[in-house]
Amino acid sequence: MNEDYVEIDASVIGEKKPIKVLASQGAYRRAMTMLRDLAKAEVDRQDQKAPDDADEDALAVTMLNDLDTQLDLMDKMNQYVISTLKLNQKQMTALDSISMNAAADFARDVAGQVMGMESSQKATEDDQKSDAVSVSR
Repeated sequence: MNEDYVEIDASVIGEKKPIKVLASQGAYRRAMTMLRDLAKAEVDRQDQKAPDDADEDALAVTMLNDLDTQLDLMDKMNQYVISTLKLNQKQMTALDSISMNAAADFARDVAGQVMGMESSQKATEDDQKSDAVSVSR
C-alpha cells in the first residue's frame, strides 16, 4: 500500500520539523472547503455596505452578522488545521496564540499544500532570494 504524504511547514506554530499529512481524498476535500470558506469570507466582507449611521438597528444587525461570520470562520480554520495536522495540546495552544491573519495564512498554506500547490511562505522566501539577486545586478 503506497501512501503519499504532504509535508506541511508548521514553523508558524513553533514546530521545527514539517508535519506529514496523508494526501487523501478526505484531506483534499477539507482543503477545498477551507479555501472556499476563506474566499467566501473575503467576498462577503467586500460586498457589505456600511449602513446609514441613523439606522442603529441596521448597524447592530450588521455588526452581529459580521461577528458571527468571523467566529464561524475562526472555528473552521482552527478545526481544519487541528484535524489535518493532528495537533497536540501544545501545538493547539501555539495556534491559538498567533494573529488572525497568520492563522488564515497558515490554514491557506496547509490547504494549498494538501492540494499540491506551492506554499505562500516558500514563494515568499524564493521571491526574497530573487529580489536579492535583482538588487545585486
